[in-house]
Amino acid sequence: PTQGRDEADRRFSNLLISQDHGKSWTVSAAASYDNTECQVVQLADNSLMLNCRTENPTKFRTIAITQDLGRTWTPHATNRMGIIEPNCNGSLYRFDYREGDKTKSVLLFANPHSQKSRTHHSIQVSFDEGKTWPAKHRLLLDEGSGKGYPSLSRVDDMHVGIVYEGSGAHLVFERIPIKELVKR
Repeated sequence: PTQGRDEADRRFSNLLISQDHGKSWTVSAAASYDNTECQVVQLADNSLMLNCRTENPTKFRTIAITQDLGRTWTPHATNRMGIIEPNCNGSLYRFDYREGDKTKSVLLFANPHSQKSRTHHSIQVSFDEGKTWPAKHRLLLDEGSGKGYPSLSRVDDMHVGIVYEGSGAHLVFERIPIKELVKR
């Protein structure tokens, strides 16, 4: 995912894509305007979801979908109304895990979960490809004021890692069992 400005100085988010291991690159169309700091995840239907910090007073994430590697974009059903934010970077990550003999997959999203300030640093879980983010599966990491800027990653098959700028330290790393997020 990338961000830029057009000739009229409007901010936008898009994708820079290589399908040949970096020998050549294609720049996608802008997903939408007035946004930055985007994250991308591939959905189960092979479409790509772009999730962006919104640079306007809505205080909700900009979310767009492409089925053609960014030639065209469609606003997601939750675009600018599904995930709140205080105008801050967020982190989006697909996490596949085993439960018994089944492989399951969820989307994880981390940000300061507030529309007023960078507080309530949280991880949310979607079981339906980003259509809903049930409150009972939101894990509050730090309710104090910090910069935010989370980054989610896989630690191992059963643990999620997150680094963020919290209220008690400049950088915080937490290792969280996936069961703690999905079994709440």
